[in-house]
Amino acid sequence: MGEDGPHPKNSLLKHSHSFALQHQTKNHNSHSLFVSSSSPTFIYSWYYPNVYINSKGQIIIFMPRKGEQVYLVNVESEGNIELIGQRPFQAHPRTPSILYRVNQAAFLDDEGNIWSVDISDHTNITWEKKNNLGKARVNGSMAMLPDGRVAIVGGANNIQVAQGTVEDAVLDIQIWDPMTNTIETGPDQDKPRLYHSTAILLTDGCIMSAGGGSPGPVMNMNGQLFCLYNSPARPVIEHCPSIVDTEGTFGITVDDASSISRVTATKSGSSSHTRNCDVRWLELDFDVLDEKTLRVYTESKNVMVGGVYMFNVIDDKGEVSEACIVGVDMANIYI
Repeated sequence: MGEDGPHPKNSLLKHSHSFALQHQTKNHNSHSLFVSSSSPTFIYSWYYPNVYINSKGQIIIFMPRKGEQVYLVNVESEGNIELIGQRPFQAHPRTPSILYRVNQAAFLDDEGNIWSVDISDHTNITWEKKNNLGKARVNGSMAMLPDGRVAIVGGANNIQVAQGTVEDAVLDIQIWDPMTNTIETGPDQDKPRLYHSTAILLTDGCIMSAGGGSPGPVMNMNGQLFCLYNSPARPVIEHCPSIVDTEGTFGITVDDASSISRVTATKSGSSSHTRNCDVRWLELDFDVLDEKTLRVYTESKNVMVGGVYMFNVIDDKGEVSEACIVGVDMANIYI
């Protein structure tokens, strides 16, 4: 990769190969993007790219501003980069994005609009404006919830100040449901979460919103939990394997298999500077084998990219279990 550069963006490919982006450090003002190969290809002005992998294993890179390009990256042999489209909206370089479904990524723009982009076909990258949050969220974060909704946390409703301001900080948590295209507003956080903040899904279904600052108007060396799933009637995963393979099956033991309506898997991801380039959320097929046992079917390597996942079961009342942690296509892990 050459010399170290700040803020690299990492995504795992099939067979657990890693793809990383960083800019040149000999001249930080150039902000050039390059693919690691014996003959690197450079693109001007990469600042804070968004990198997502589609179900064909193709790497799609979105530059952060209006009119900036969308690229397909080929990592075979010497590697090359192909221009395949443009972003249709204006967005601060540090507005959140996330891969919320296979081949579907969500982006925010400067007016608080949620845009969805279909990356299944690199020859036909298509955008759709879905809904509006009512505010911008510069330096905010997105996190997947185990039921497939998206939590939108932190940031500031100010696109002019790079690190955000306390006065413009967005404190409430909003939840977008891609299935119904509705937005729910949750409680306010106690502290602003601005530049260098993050939001992480925990195994109990809580979102940890943390950090912010350095630089910034405040430096928060702390975090706060937002817990959505508090019912005492949650289903229980009693046992799951520590590792599984893609394109196969495995068993999960639960307290009442007859009540389970959904099995989901959420990749732990890799969150940095408002985008989580390695997270993905999957709903998996399953069979009920007996009163406690489910047989779950895993996806292909390009869909269920190797790494650490949180598996949840959801019952017929919509109650979500705590997660079990499972390694997919990786060496044995011990929890």
